[in-house]
Amino acid sequence: MPGGPYLNCLSAAPILVLRMTGLTIPVRVGGGLAHDLGAARLAVLLPAGATVADLLADLRRQHPRAAQRLALAIPVIAGQTVAADAPLAAGQEVALLMPVSGGSPWPPAHRSVPPYPPRRLP
Repeated sequence: MPGGPYLNCLSAAPILVLRMTGLTIPVRVGGGLAHDLGAARLAVLLPAGATVADLLADLRRQHPRAAQRLALAIPVIAGQTVAADAPLAAGQEVALLMPVSGGSPWPPAHRSVPPYPPRRLP
């Protein structure tokens, strides 16, 4: 049999090399983004030299339903927000946080009376 299993071994070598040089990036998300992605924690395999932008592009490709929220997500690594061109390292966890807005002004503008009735001090 020409080539035999040796040929199969050689043809599989590039796939094995890719897996050995790739990065497994743990990703943590919450809220609506976790719902769209189907999990609060993911592990994404990326090629060596990948950036945060590559991670987000891969997630958008795998989860098109989450693309709109992923465009708004704020990437955080080791407690610090990072830019899209930030390089990733193997095992480095990336948290994708959604921006939050809201709240109310203080003192509340809609109140015409103080929140508690005034008390006389003894």
